[in-house]
Amino acid sequence: MNNSLQINILSKNLIIPSLPTPQHLKNYKLSFFDQVADIAHLPLVLFYPHCDNNSKNEELEESLSRILTHLYPLAGRFAEDESSILCLDQGVTYIKATVNCKLDDFLQQANKDVDLALPFWPQGIMDVDEMNLFVTPLMVVQVTTFECGGLALAISHAHPAMDGCTTFKIIYEWAKVCKFGTPSKEINFMNFNLGTLFPYKDLTTILEPPVDEGKRTNSKLIARKFIFEEDAISRLREKFDSTTGEGLSFKPSRVEMITTLLWRSLIRSTGSTSHLKRSIMAFPINLRGKVATFPEIANSFGNLIIEIPIKFEHDDETKMESLHHIVKLIRESVQVIISKCVKATPDEIVSLVIDLYKDSYAGLEWGGDNEVVNFTCSSLCRFPIQKTDFGWGEPSLMHFGSRHSQVFWLYDTECETGIVVQMDLEEKYMDKLAFKILSKNLIKPSLTTPKHLKNYKLSFFDQVADVAHLPLVLFYPHCDNNSKNDELEESLSRILTHLYPLAGRFAEDESSILCLDQGVTYIKATVNCKLDDFLQQANKDVDLALPFWPQGIMDVDETNLFVTPLLVVQVTTFECGGLALAISHAHPAMDGSTTFKIIYEWAKVCKFGTPSKEINFMNFNLGTLFPYKDLTTILEPPVDEGKRTNSKLIARKFVFEEDAISRLREKFDSTTGEGLSFKPSRVEMITTLLWRSLIRSTGSASHLKRSIMAFPINLRGKVATFPEIANSFGNLIIEIPIKFEHDDETKMESLHHIVKLIKESVQVIISKCVKATPDEIVSLVIDLYKDSYTGLEWGGDNEVVNFTCSSLCRFPVQKTDFGWGKPSLMHFGSRHSQVFWLYDTECETGIVVQMDLEEKYMDKLACDQDIMDFAKF
Repeated sequence: MNNSLQINILSKNLIIPSLPTPQHLKNYKLSFFDQVADIAHLPLVLFYPHCDNNSKNEELEESLSRILTHLYPLAGRFAEDESSILCLDQGVTYIKATVNCKLDDFLQQANKDVDLALPFWPQGIMDVDEMNLFVTPLMVVQVTTFECGGLALAISHAHPAMDGCTTFKIIYEWAKVCKFGTPSKEINFMNFNLGTLFPYKDLTTILEPPVDEGKRTNSKLIARKFIFEEDAISRLREKFDSTTGEGLSFKPSRVEMITTLLWRSLIRSTGSTSHLKRSIMAFPINLRGKVATFPEIANSFGNLIIEIPIKFEHDDETKMESLHHIVKLIRESVQVIISKCVKATPDEIVSLVIDLYKDSYAGLEWGGDNEVVNFTCSSLCRFPIQKTDFGWGEPSLMHFGSRHSQVFWLYDTECETGIVVQMDLEEKYMDKLAFKILSKNLIKPSLTTPKHLKNYKLSFFDQVADVAHLPLVLFYPHCDNNSKNDELEESLSRILTHLYPLAGRFAEDESSILCLDQGVTYIKATVNCKLDDFLQQANKDVDLALPFWPQGIMDVDETNLFVTPLLVVQVTTFECGGLALAISHAHPAMDGSTTFKIIYEWAKVCKFGTPSKEINFMNFNLGTLFPYKDLTTILEPPVDEGKRTNSKLIARKFVFEEDAISRLREKFDSTTGEGLSFKPSRVEMITTLLWRSLIRSTGSASHLKRSIMAFPINLRGKVATFPEIANSFGNLIIEIPIKFEHDDETKMESLHHIVKLIKESVQVIISKCVKATPDEIVSLVIDLYKDSYTGLEWGGDNEVVNFTCSSLCRFPVQKTDFGWGKPSLMHFGSRHSQVFWLYDTECETGIVVQMDLEEKYMDKLACDQDIMDFAKF
């Protein structure tokens, strides 16, 4: 969506205080805490729904001007020596902008992808760093209005002027001033006394320079949101209340429990199974209200945060697996520092901050060790920022900015019963799941393959199949069967007696399989997370399932496929006992229909203990009916597989629920344009809608690119002259390519036209196959290929965009029960061509679409009106 968002700046001006700042306040002294704050501008964005108040912008500007009379330092500029703020009423930068989308459409995406909010940061803030921060306004505000009237209010503040607590207090009070029209002279909620209590110091002799900000800013950090709902927090509390290990003498807070869990996960993610990196978790503690000797600082403007660094040492590895140990370490470390501050003098507090810094971030032991990983955990729970109502309701979404260090921010869910975590983390850590390969061996048929079956002839359809290994991953919940792996191995061995080609290897000339019982690769692994936690994220982000592909399959291509086992299985066990069953097959040996049939039958063999001699569900006759051919004289080489493999494809899941399909049918039943003489199936309607959206997404408003949509049709059961192929092993798919021509642009806006084009094109080809001979079917395949993928007109035109639509609806793979229930999630692998796979929702009333698409097209597709109207994603 980022690429399609267009933010238009309407105006940029300065808002100055409504009353001039008095002469005696013209020089605001910064404090020691301001001095040691990060040199960064920190944005916060609040998204508000539409309301009928058309004067929102005017009210915001006018109330900001009034509140600046009290908050006079914010309208000033840093002095040249950076030790004070010159309060000459220079003003706060105020930007007005519009964006080309509706708030609801944006929120639907942004709730899943935090970084979609980045374009709403105030203009230019991303370019602020230590080189220019002290010549940048202390506060920058941008108000961006959506097409629907909703708005994004972005406020960015200079950290050396104030901390987050001050910012949140200011925004909350500003909202009240705006809503209730408070006059300037009645606004008085902050004290400006920190520069007197904690004066600026010459740190050159007592404190080493801070970590280079530039290095931190340029780290590749990504943001992700995790939600701990009330039920999850209750289950987490049960873990902390358990009596395993040493009990706790206190009841941990929600924040302490979640922080503990996150830190343990981060320690695992930043290291390896054999070596955990040392790390420091810093806990910023607001001193306001905690220092008994200075009650007047409770509402002080500026920075008054003490960061408490807690260390994970190498020799703590065993202890760090204990949640009890970690939460006690956090609680005790924080309490020790707060207890030192309660009755301390300002100088004692400053000395404490310096000692903490020296001990953790300076010197060779920790600060000089590049292996040490630093995190910060900032809790905003119970802060009033989520209640910030300027007169048009509370915000629908919040977004925090940083991206210069690894921080996670905790704040309350809207109903205040759960906690949201926004995490800014290096990408290599964010996506890391620690997999441990336990074993890798070969499973062979339980009975030796007879001599007369030692050479299995491949067919013409195998010959023209994509040179690729195609993975499928099924995720199963925990069950009490502790012998799952043994049963899987043993049943696989039995079923291979019947499916003897799968245990073989391709012959050197690639025209047959040598069935010498070499075996199927079988890998056992574990992963360092629970299935429920994984599924919560993977249901939103399809690519999180990629690490569960069988080990090494990502490296299989046309250079090594024919020396790779035909079938590779990996069983990965989660911490909770759930498992991921991944099966990857060589496409030149069999198609998806064969694979799904095999998995379904394997599950029955596993569940019911079927003996080898009773397993008989496939025929091995396609090599005889459709023998291998010399294609060099009749067919040009296929599209280069390597080029397709290296395309940048991303996957996304779209769900068409029963209600959306009913509404879609109403569109097809409408009388506008030419009526239909048939009732389109669910698959035909969704495919039609998707293709129209893809055509729009791949082109521009003035020029739609030509495209081909290929529909793979399973010939099993469709050729009347060969009923014996209904259960044939191998490839028996005919791809029917349907073309979108330039001169079809008007027609392609008509759903009726597209669905008729699909239905008629498929029916024409199937009708030709019904009574055809094998040679006639082969000739038909060759003609279709020549017409659409070779020659200059289509195959030679780089502007032509190719898609494939593969429907798996009504296939039994979702009912695959090995004895421990049906799968919770399915994931299909390809990533070498633009494919979308359709399959039934769990309740079978809706359809899920997993789409593998180039990123530049996917971003546009997600914003297409049809997709937003009918699909959930």
